[in-house]
Order: sequence, then C-alpha cells, then structure tokens
Amino acid sequence: MDENRAVVQAIQKLIHHPTNPWKEQLETLLKRADAGEDISVDAIDLLSQHDNVRRWMGEQVISSTTRLAGSDYESPAGSISHINASQQWVCPIKGCTVSLPVIQEGEDAPTCYIHNVLMVRLHKKG
Repeated sequence: MDENRAVVQAIQKLIHHPTNPWKEQLETLLKRADAGEDISVDAIDLLSQHDNVRRWMGEQVISSTTRLAGSDYESPAGSISHINASQQWVCPIKGCTVSLPVIQEGEDAPTCYIHNVLMVRLHKKG
C-alpha cells in the first residue's frame, strides 16, 4: 500500500470525529483522491497544524504500510527517530482497531463508526 492510500484511509476515519474542524477540507481531499490525485502532501500539510493529529496520522500511515508489507517488511536503514505516541480514542470492542485522535482536551468521546459505541481514551506514553 502506498502512502497516499494510507493517508486516504486515515482521513476516512478522521471524517467521523465529532470535533473535527477540517471536515469540509478533508471531504474535498477525498474527492480529489477518488479522482486519482495524490493528496498525501496536502493532507499532511493540513493536519500537521495540530501536533496530536499529526502524530496519529503518522501512526496510521505506518500501521497501514507495515501491516500490508507483513513479513517482507524491513526497518529502514540508519537511525530511527523517536516520534511521541498520540493521545487517542479507541473502540472498546475486543479486536476492533478503530482509533481517532484527541483533537481538543475535554472533548466528548466520539462513537466507533463500526460498532456504534462510545470510544474510550487511550493514553500512550511516547
């Protein structure tokens, strides 16, 4: 899976976040992606304005690309830089991998768009 596809999948998740302030811009990016355009740079530029969303997006892209690479995945050569883990909401249903970033402290929990249950906050230490 290429980076653009992983970014599109992350945006499709982020669209469901109730406090998402970029909904219109993300919908426009998804339309461009549907037309075959590579939107990864524009999406990352838009979302990098928010540190936690940027970290979450990076985690989503890495997770998507390494999951598909499977056993053929090799770590990149050279030193690996440390990226702080994002603060995120996760679905409480066992086996569900849906997560959304915390966009604003004190926000209401979003609903898992697969199971229609309130998500719980997961605090990762990075």
